[in-house]
Amino acid sequence: MSTTTCLVKKNSASLSLDEQLRLWVLRVIFKANKFKMLFRRDGFSDEDLAIFLGLESYLTHDTLVKQEIKEVLFSQWKILEKKQSLTCKTFHPNILALKKLFKLTWSECSVVELCALLHTNDAFADYIDDLFGNSLTAEDTIKAIGYMLNFSQSIMKKIFHQNGIIQSAGLITIEKGSTQKLRYKVDLINDEFAENLLSYNGPIEDLFSSFVKPCLKENDLGLRDYDHIKEDITILHAYLKAILDKKSMGSNILLYGAPGTGKTELCKVIAKSLNVKLYEVSYTDGTGFALDGFERLKAYKVAQSIIRSNRAVLLYDEAEDVFESHDSFFIQSRQKEKAWINRALETNKVPTIWVTNNINTIDRAIVRRFDLAIEVPVPSKKQRIKIIQKTTQGKLEKDFVEQIATHEHLAPALLASATKVVSMIEPKSAQKCYTRILSNTLKAQGYEEIGTASSAFALPKNYNPSLINASANLSHLTQGIISNPNARLCLYGPAGTGKSAYGKYLAEQLNKPMLLKKGSDLISKWVGESEKNIANAFEEARDEKAVLVFDEVDSFLMDRSEANQLWQ
Repeated sequence: MSTTTCLVKKNSASLSLDEQLRLWVLRVIFKANKFKMLFRRDGFSDEDLAIFLGLESYLTHDTLVKQEIKEVLFSQWKILEKKQSLTCKTFHPNILALKKLFKLTWSECSVVELCALLHTNDAFADYIDDLFGNSLTAEDTIKAIGYMLNFSQSIMKKIFHQNGIIQSAGLITIEKGSTQKLRYKVDLINDEFAENLLSYNGPIEDLFSSFVKPCLKENDLGLRDYDHIKEDITILHAYLKAILDKKSMGSNILLYGAPGTGKTELCKVIAKSLNVKLYEVSYTDGTGFALDGFERLKAYKVAQSIIRSNRAVLLYDEAEDVFESHDSFFIQSRQKEKAWINRALETNKVPTIWVTNNINTIDRAIVRRFDLAIEVPVPSKKQRIKIIQKTTQGKLEKDFVEQIATHEHLAPALLASATKVVSMIEPKSAQKCYTRILSNTLKAQGYEEIGTASSAFALPKNYNPSLINASANLSHLTQGIISNPNARLCLYGPAGTGKSAYGKYLAEQLNKPMLLKKGSDLISKWVGESEKNIANAFEEARDEKAVLVFDEVDSFLMDRSEANQLWQ
C-alpha cells in the first residue's frame, strides 16, 4: 500500500517498486560513473544484475559490445527519469506517519525509504554492492545515497548533520569506524524496524514499542521509605520539578549503588510524587533478543524524539552497558564514542534518570556530565526494619524482624521477592520460609546467610572479659568507655581469643548496636574503592549510633613498602 505525496495533478501512474529500484541503480551507473563495474574480463560481473537491467539478450553473446549496452542503459535511464518527473512520488503510509511524527522533510523521507530497502531487499542491496564495492567510507556512503536520490551533496550533508533529525533522533546511523558495503554502513535503528517500516499496517507508535515503554507497574513505596538518603531525595525532587516546569534541555541524573537497593523503584516513587509519566528504555527488541549498549543508546535517542508529553521522565536502567569504560587499543574510536555519549547527555529534551549498579565502570569524565550523581546505599538497620515490616505485610514477629535486619545485604528487592513467594505458598511458618528463601539468595550472591550473619553478632553466654588474658584490664577499660564513650581501640592477638566478642560485649554495655565489618567487606580491586568502603562504614556507624568493629584489619593495613602493585 502506498500513499501519494504530490500536490500538483500529474498525468501518469507512479513508478513501480521495480522501476524505482532500477532508476536508483541506473543513477549509480551514470551519475557515479560505475558503468565499468558491470563487467569482468569475460562477461558481466553479476548476471542477475544484468537480467534486472533488461540485458538478458546479451548473456549469450561471446563478445559484449559495451558501447551498445551503455546506450541501451542510458536510454532506459532517461525514460525512467522522465516518467518520474511526470508522476507523483509515493511512500508507504508508515513513512508518511514517520514524517509527521518526526517532522521530516520529503528529502529525509526518501533517505529513510532507501535505507530501509537496502536492509530489506537483498537483491537490490547486492546490485548496489556490485557497483560500489565493499570499501565505502562514511563520506562515500553519503555521496552514494545522494547519487541514487539525485540529491546534491549540500542537501545530503544537511540531512546527515549531527543536529538534523535523522541523526539526533537516531533514525539512521552511519557507521564511521571502518570501510564496508553500503548496506552495512547505514543502520535504521535495527533490521526489525526496517522490515516493519515497509510492511506493518498498524499505528506508527507500535513500531517503537520495543524501544521505549511506559513504566506501568507501580509499587507501594513512598518517599519516606528512602529516609536514609532524605537530603539527596529532597534535592532530586526539587530539581526535577524545576526542570519539568521550565522545560530545560540536557537534564540528567545518575543513581548508583549495589543491586537491589531500590534505585529503579525510587525512580517510580519520584515520578509518582511529581505526577509525571515515567518511560523506560527497553532491554530487548520486539523478538525478545537483548539489545546491546549501542542499540539501547539508539533506542534512547528515539525515545527522546517520540515522547511528546511535557510532563515525562525517561528511565535508563542498567546504564553500565553503554557507559562502561573499556581499556581500548583503538583510542581514537573510544574518544569518538565518548563524544557521542557526551552529546547525548547535552541535548536530551526529556529529563533522564540513569541507573547503574557499578559506578566504577563509568568513565569519571562522563560522571561529571550528570547534574546530580546520587548513591542509593543499602538502608540503615533502622530503615531496614521499617522496610521489612512494610514489605512483609506483618507476617513476621518483631524480634525476628530485628534479627534479620542486622544483615546489611538484605536489600528491598530481595525482601519483595521473598514476600511474593511466601504470599503464594502460604507456609505454616512464615519465618522459617523467609529465612530459607532469603538465605538461599544471599548465599548465591556470595553473602552470609541469615542464620550465619546473626550468629556473628551473638555474644557467647559464658563471655566474661575478666577471664580474657589481655594486656589491659578489659573490665576497667569498659567502665572508662561507658563514662566517656569516645574511644578507638586496637585489639590484637591469635585467632579465637575473643577480640570481636569484646566488641559485641562493649556494644551491649553501651546499649548500642554493633556494626561488624570484615576485611573482605572492605577490600576492592578498584582504585580508591577500599578507602571509600571504609569511609562508608564510619558513616553507617555514625548514622546508626553503633560501635564499629573492623575484623581482619591486618588485611588492609599492610605496610605500603611491601606493596607489589600501585593500587596497594
